[in-house]
Amino acid sequence: MNRTEFSQLIAHKTKLPREIVDIVLNSAIAEIRNSLSRGEEVSLSGLGKFVAEYRKSTTKHLFSQSIVVTTKPHFVPKFYSFSALKRALAADFSDF
Repeated sequence: MNRTEFSQLIAHKTKLPREIVDIVLNSAIAEIRNSLSRGEEVSLSGLGKFVAEYRKSTTKHLFSQSIVVTTKPHFVPKFYSFSALKRALAADFSDF
């Protein structure tokens, strides 16, 4: 499911105009992004936790090209699902 399909589904289930749902969805995504950029975790009950994890610089040797590549330290977004979501998925897919 992509963002458009997701907002259409929420609009249908809540009987809200899709434009309103899009505004709320875009605001939620922007706030998650802003919180992560400030180094904060975002925890959504029943779903999971978004965090920005620090990656230190690394040096890799590309022998096939005879070069050394060094990456800068940076943050990467991570999502950790809560056990309630894992249990729901396990129950939904137990028939496979």
